[in-house]
Amino acid sequence: MVGMHNNVHKKNISRGIGTFLFGVLCLLSLSACRDNNNPHTQYIDKLNETAYAFRYKNLDSTFFYAKKAYDNSQNYSDGKAEALNNMAFVFIANMEYEKADSLLMTVATHTTNQVELLVADIQMMRLCQRMSANRLFYDFREKAISRRRRIMEEPSALTPHLTKRMVYAESEMEIVVSTYYYYIGQHKHSANAIERINKSIIASDTAQYLNYIYNIGSGGILRKKSPEDIRQQEFELLVECYITARKTGNVYFEANALGAISEHLLDTIGRRQLVGNNPAAMKLINPENLPDSIVARQLAIQELDLFKKYGDKYQIAGAHRTLASAYMQAGNYQYALDHLYAALADTIVNKAPALVASVREQMSVAFSAIDDKVSSDYSRNIYLDIQDDTRQDRMFESRADMLRKSEHQLNLLLAIVVATIILIITMLWWFNRLYQKRNKTEENRRLLDPLQQWSKRNKDKNKETEERYEEITEKMAVVNSTLEKNSERNIEQRARISLAISLLPLIDRIINEVRMLHSRKEDDSVVEFRKEYIAELINKINQTNDTLTRWIKLTEGQLSLKPVSFRLQELFDIISKNKNTFAAKGVDLVVRPTSATLKADRILTLFMINTLADNARKFTPEGGRVEVSAKEDNGCVEVSVSDTGCGLTESEMASVFDRKVSNGHGFGLMNCRGIIEKYRKTSSRFACATIGVESQKGRGSRFFFRLPKGVAKTLAALFALALPSMLIYATADRADMSTNMQVDHSRLAASFADSAYYANIDGQYRKTLEYADSCLYHLNQRYLQLRPNGKDLLKKISDNTLDIADTRWLSDTLSIDFTVIVDIRNETAVAALALHEWELYRYNNTAFTKLYNLLSADNTIADYCAKMRTSQTNKTVAIIFLVMLLLAIPPAYYMLYYRHRLYFRYCEELISGLYAELNSPSSLEAKLKQAEKLAGSDLPQQLAEVVDIIRRTLAEALEVRKDKEELIEQATDRLNKTEYESNNLYVSNSILDNCLSTLKHETMYYPGRIKQMMERETCACQMGDTLEVVEYYKNVYSMLCSQAASQIRTTSFAMRHTPVSQLLQDYQVTGDTTAVVICNEYLILRLLHVVESLSAGGIKQVEVNVTNSGYALFIIRLQSLSHPVDLNKVFTDITELSIPYLLCRQIMREHSEATSRRACGIEALNNNDESAEIRFMLPRVIGAGMYHEAHIYKG
Repeated sequence: MVGMHNNVHKKNISRGIGTFLFGVLCLLSLSACRDNNNPHTQYIDKLNETAYAFRYKNLDSTFFYAKKAYDNSQNYSDGKAEALNNMAFVFIANMEYEKADSLLMTVATHTTNQVELLVADIQMMRLCQRMSANRLFYDFREKAISRRRRIMEEPSALTPHLTKRMVYAESEMEIVVSTYYYYIGQHKHSANAIERINKSIIASDTAQYLNYIYNIGSGGILRKKSPEDIRQQEFELLVECYITARKTGNVYFEANALGAISEHLLDTIGRRQLVGNNPAAMKLINPENLPDSIVARQLAIQELDLFKKYGDKYQIAGAHRTLASAYMQAGNYQYALDHLYAALADTIVNKAPALVASVREQMSVAFSAIDDKVSSDYSRNIYLDIQDDTRQDRMFESRADMLRKSEHQLNLLLAIVVATIILIITMLWWFNRLYQKRNKTEENRRLLDPLQQWSKRNKDKNKETEERYEEITEKMAVVNSTLEKNSERNIEQRARISLAISLLPLIDRIINEVRMLHSRKEDDSVVEFRKEYIAELINKINQTNDTLTRWIKLTEGQLSLKPVSFRLQELFDIISKNKNTFAAKGVDLVVRPTSATLKADRILTLFMINTLADNARKFTPEGGRVEVSAKEDNGCVEVSVSDTGCGLTESEMASVFDRKVSNGHGFGLMNCRGIIEKYRKTSSRFACATIGVESQKGRGSRFFFRLPKGVAKTLAALFALALPSMLIYATADRADMSTNMQVDHSRLAASFADSAYYANIDGQYRKTLEYADSCLYHLNQRYLQLRPNGKDLLKKISDNTLDIADTRWLSDTLSIDFTVIVDIRNETAVAALALHEWELYRYNNTAFTKLYNLLSADNTIADYCAKMRTSQTNKTVAIIFLVMLLLAIPPAYYMLYYRHRLYFRYCEELISGLYAELNSPSSLEAKLKQAEKLAGSDLPQQLAEVVDIIRRTLAEALEVRKDKEELIEQATDRLNKTEYESNNLYVSNSILDNCLSTLKHETMYYPGRIKQMMERETCACQMGDTLEVVEYYKNVYSMLCSQAASQIRTTSFAMRHTPVSQLLQDYQVTGDTTAVVICNEYLILRLLHVVESLSAGGIKQVEVNVTNSGYALFIIRLQSLSHPVDLNKVFTDITELSIPYLLCRQIMREHSEATSRRACGIEALNNNDESAEIRFMLPRVIGAGMYHEAHIYKG
């Protein structure tokens, strides 16, 4: 089929060469009127008219008379061309498209009759429409429009026979165009094409009139009426078509009318209306008085029988499809499948992709109805593949853009050529005088032009460098925002851990009291007192646990995975930067390059590699070797870390990922195993995710894990490299958008569309519909952002499938990602298909198909063909002028310019060599050295000044380049450092989530259990079990707390030297404003925000006093409180209301731990005048002038 299209295109090009002769040919063809008195001509015309009359009655008769006319028209070229058109019609009906194409392309070789050539172009349009050859359809349409325009310039030249043919051609062209637009979902254009037909003119041609009213009655044309009125009017037109076709013997339209009526009667509501409003018509089409519910099926059967009688293979397949729809409406899905298979039984149907697509779409519905999901998916995938293969190719838009640029260039070129020709005429005498009058300034300007061009390019490079710096600055802003949110989450985690650890003394007291009860025999009053004290301690523990539970909301200890495709080499590059750390221990770190792409969470993957590499370093002696490598295998990537360390025994290998402590293997390996298990539970895509170890005692170990390969999408990879934190912290980004009072509904809609896709893959179809609701909600919210008063909201389901909001949004060119709408419509259709929700399926599938076709439509393609011919003409003219220019320039250049430049050539070549050096890829230092060398040569004064300007320009450019590169290097270092801090906090937060969840789940039942045992056991001898439970509780609780605390010790907040004036720039500051404190600026601002919320009037001013012991005291006076608070306990009380103030306490603890300044703290005081004071102490830098950025890490 592609070969046939190429053949057509080549023939189009060959015909395009003679474009300029068309006018002459048109005049010749129109002026050469037929000799009506010639009996032979009349005989051939009669045969062709008879063949035309049988076109929609009997194909065999049409071909018989057309073939007879062709065989007898040796000397009558117009009659032969008409016969070829009639025979091509039969071949198109029989789906012998190659033969039809061959006949239609030979029409132009037999005649110059523009009417028959127009008919041939129109039939090629129908052929392209059937074959979904969109590009060629527009090509032939443009030709047909051009021919029609030329013919209508002299309508009086047409004979009566040609006038009839012209009536047919004009109406057929609009019908074919309407049909094309209808099947690609552009109903407005389809209706406009039908409306251009003059009903009164085609009334003389019964076949075309039937074609006209059938196309209107079949649907999609009538507008601006209620659905009921449209349905009634369409039905009346179809009944008229049926009656007229039956009377005149037009079997084709009789069958088509029955099929269209059958489709109208399939809808229950429509059938009820039409049967009730048209009793006479129903009696006519249902003479046997069959039940209304089976009339549609019976009409479809009659349609199929008529088309079999007529012999149109395309329509026979369509009739099977209509009959299948009737059976599906009645619930007889197996019969429906039988007819759908019958529609595809003849492989010749595959030549009509759109027809096959519609059949496959119905097959997917039928298979779904009988719960054959595999076959349903198979048919729908074929349907989607055909949709993708037959859509208009986007490359034509690119070609159109190239054409517009070419047009502009050609026009500019023509103007330059004309100006050059005029210039050549005048410069024969002017050029020599111009050169003689040229002064030193003009000569310098000419010689400095290349330098100016180089300076411009250098400025462009500097601009690119500035853009790189701005890009890094923007990334820095995003990463800083992410770091702040991770810091806030981390400080909360630390406060929770601190709160959990505060329960250990209470548990110790319980143990002491239970031991006393167990080991001593005391009075009942003492025993009772001890039990009451134990109950009080347990109540205190429960109260603290409740507060902690409400705070952390009892997370389930699950990691939040954000799988993306990324290049593994990015992580290997980060790991390789640790070579110095390994070298400090005498261990050689080797990182093997890899081209693998992973589908996983980027940060957690880095955490696992880093954990395995760090463990290998710990257990590898001096002089050893640690190697990090990766290999691809069966759709997975295996990342391994091998070492030459002490190795593991079989028993150690069996439990290395299970034990909480294994000879120094901490929770890192347990967390690695937890991450892998989380991957396996997330999706079947991660079924290959595993982690393992291979080792021999004394010879080393190899730890490895496997994850699925990713798809290296260019845009996604670039975005992941540019903004990795944004990919990782989706929720953080959403918070940023909330801060800007603007929710990114487009991204949320895309996320829900992706979720719907994965839900369909997992078979969770109800979940898919829930995601679809959310996606449509966010798309509508985005629409309302663009059109606040808009009414065209997306609907999940509607009765109106002709005018949907999706297409109206596209026609309004709204700033919305329509691929998301296409995806969610498709996923909704798939889910509805699986759930047997047919109305939901039909609406969403229709919306998907229409929007998909519109998105892929090339609206400029119709103008493309016309512009191409204009472009060819322009090129011809341009070539002529260029040849003239080429012939004129060499002698003029030699005679008037070149010979006067010989004496100055040597010096100019020296400067040209310098300019060549400027344009070379060598460094600016080398170029400056070359310029300085030339400046020291013996040059004329005029050229010496030019060389000096070049030297100074290069020196300035070199200085600017160095400054900018230094700025970029510093900014990049800051960005990498901030990303490193943020990523560390991210991993730490994930692990602390696990720790807190484990702590809660493993220990939450013990206090209640102990309390019950205490109430049940009355004597000392029974206290042994209670003591054992309490001690076990203490051991478990201590161990889990120590694990969490050990994780906290591995990371700490960055403390920097910060001037008080910078720290408190948003507040009025009194006291020593020149002090420089050591703090984490974000944490202190968070503390001030909490304190500000405590005051009814906010913070008016902050007083800063410097102490001799190396601290700065911050005093905040609050005139009135926003709510009643016991200031004596505000930072110590453990209640739900005190959670923000516990964060303040934890912030000061972190500063104390990070700086080892133990006087850091915070307190609240009541003043005599009923006001309050909040005081906190921060370490300060001795000698405030020594301000610099410093990082202090603990752990």
